[in-house]
Amino acid sequence: MALSAGMTGGFAVHFMKKSRQNNSPFSVYLSACIFGMLLSGISISEYRNITGLKAWGLLGAVGVLAFLGQIIMTYGYKYVTATKGSIMGFTETIATIGLSYWLTGEEMKPRFWLGTLLIILGLLINQNIFRSKTARFK
Repeated sequence: MALSAGMTGGFAVHFMKKSRQNNSPFSVYLSACIFGMLLSGISISEYRNITGLKAWGLLGAVGVLAFLGQIIMTYGYKYVTATKGSIMGFTETIATIGLSYWLTGEEMKPRFWLGTLLIILGLLINQNIFRSKTARFK
């Protein structure tokens, strides 16, 4: 599963980089947003459980912040290789889990911590292998 996640992450970064050659980050990411919005229309019934101005405000803030974060990432994908972009995607998962625990006090089950540890170990192994290969060529 990890290998397929790395491969699909690499493909995603590659195609994102290709689309960024001729398009702005806004048009690239907005097309994904619009397509995703159309596909997620089946879950519209879940919104009836959201009541109150505060809840809608928080939902809107999450949407705006996520949009801005993705625009910045989409902008940057033009300047990185697919390999590095895929690796950055894994660090995004670690940051999300850590911030969810730290900022919101979300309960994390042991499998989340185990998964986070495995991702970190994989990234460390990847960095050490990459460094040792480049050191041989210098």
